[in-house]
Amino acid sequence: MISARAIVNRRRMPPDSVSTWSPAFSGVDTGETAYSTVAYPAGIQAANYAAWLRRPVRKVRPDSGALQVGRDTGLMRDEWIHVGRLWTNGEQFLAIDSAGRSDWRGHTDDEFDRTVHLTWQETGLAVGSRMAALVGGDGVVRDDSWVEVFRGGSGALALVQAGGLDYRSVLAAALEYPDDQDLDGVMIEVRSGELAVFTAAADGDGEFANPFEQARPGLVPAEHGPPSRGVDPGLLISTDGVTAFRLKVRWFTELDEKSRFARWLLIPVTAGY
Repeated sequence: MISARAIVNRRRMPPDSVSTWSPAFSGVDTGETAYSTVAYPAGIQAANYAAWLRRPVRKVRPDSGALQVGRDTGLMRDEWIHVGRLWTNGEQFLAIDSAGRSDWRGHTDDEFDRTVHLTWQETGLAVGSRMAALVGGDGVVRDDSWVEVFRGGSGALALVQAGGLDYRSVLAAALEYPDDQDLDGVMIEVRSGELAVFTAAADGDGEFANPFEQARPGLVPAEHGPPSRGVDPGLLISTDGVTAFRLKVRWFTELDEKSRFARWLLIPVTAGY
């Protein structure tokens, strides 16, 4: 087992990738933190501002592990359940059919080097006969960081890297943020019924692979927190019948002066793709 190499992957950002939101949060602590964003994003003009403020608020339910989204933002109106977290030292993770993870030799054959100089438009790598999606690790959001993993009611998966004073609120805002202007990425097939997500710096299996944990519902972390003391595991995620996902990426996005996130969505692809 090895630890991920301390590599900061600072990809070149697209010029229009940074949001100009300046939200402020309000609400009453009733056990469920309800709040509304009171600034409008790009595309919401001042004339529509009153209607924007009247939209349904989202509610954060940390006790159940769920982040509920009230505003209709397409896919992002899902209820999201926290199922795990991954630690990055700046490197990215591979998301690949678990049956093919042994084909990745990030450590043994130095395949990790394939991920170091990628541009922001490059979202996947061929691994053996399969395609792997590149998820997690935006060195502009944070250098060393947790990436939180959520499963949506639609079967979608969201990996979120966040920074801010109110960690749960930033996670909720990231999951609510519309995906219509996200970067379209690669499509991956998961015929085995299990998706493996692990650091690109390690092998996918064998002596030089990190351990794996099964994804399971849990509490939404209240704060970012330090890294674990041991070797950080990858995740094995049951796809519940989904056999293909399409990746969508939103790089560094600023919510206010102290809050920012990056997000990687794996969206189920319908049969007959």
